[in-house]
Amino acid sequence: TGILIMIVLAIAKIMNYDTNFVISASSSASITLRTSHTDTLRSGIFRILGTLSGAVSGIICVLLSQVLPYYSEWLYILVIPLIVILNLYICNFFRIQDTSVISCIVLILIAANTNMPIAEAMDFAINRLADTLIGVTIATVFNSLFFPYREPVMEEERSEDSDKS
Repeated sequence: TGILIMIVLAIAKIMNYDTNFVISASSSASITLRTSHTDTLRSGIFRILGTLSGAVSGIICVLLSQVLPYYSEWLYILVIPLIVILNLYICNFFRIQDTSVISCIVLILIAANTNMPIAEAMDFAINRLADTLIGVTIATVFNSLFFPYREPVMEEERSEDSDKS
């Protein structure tokens, strides 16, 4: 994980990226990395889907803030939790429950700024998705280079091998 963070920091330095990139990409890389290549890929896919789901839901909140009267005064207190519940329902419906936590985090990061213009919300959402993709890619490549995929040995195969000896 430390090496992944170093890679993200190096990319941020070379590309002159901001702190948001470092936070998003390094957390994505750290959360995605698992002990096997298959688990890392699965985790990365869920991380990307969660970020995408949260970004879309957050943008819906921003769109609603543009058309609903009293949204930024008090109505957001009702709307954001309803969108969170809808978001969780969608994650459950599509059987991607592993995405629900990151999805809600991204949603709230976007929706909590009740006066955010739609263009700024879109920019923020796209940047978080790009940062997530970079972090997931770093973790996946790192895992495949340093911990290549190996088929797990099944318990039956072990017992057959020991019976032969």
